[in-house]
Amino acid sequence: MLDTQYRMHPAISAFPSRTFYNSDLKDGTRSADGTVKDGFDIPQSRYLEDREGRPASMVFIDHDHPESPESRSIANHGDAEIISDIVVDLLHSNPVSRA
Repeated sequence: MLDTQYRMHPAISAFPSRTFYNSDLKDGTRSADGTVKDGFDIPQSRYLEDREGRPASMVFIDHDHPESPESRSIANHGDAEIISDIVVDLLHSNPVSRA
């Protein structure tokens, strides 16, 4: 069983640790002194806030966009539009400089 994760900020890994690992999942993204390692900053986005405007590591977005049949599957173009808006907001709010 997985006992240490190395890919998520501890604020994000808290949910799967609590929900699936009985809070036993360790964070390899922390330094020996307990601080979060460089490169694991939580991205800023208006979509990553709770109802009071505080940063949240996970959010559920409720919408009423209908599903529609497409080929042999079902599509939800409203879902795709929301995801596109979130990606644009993340890129705009968290610019990355490349050296």
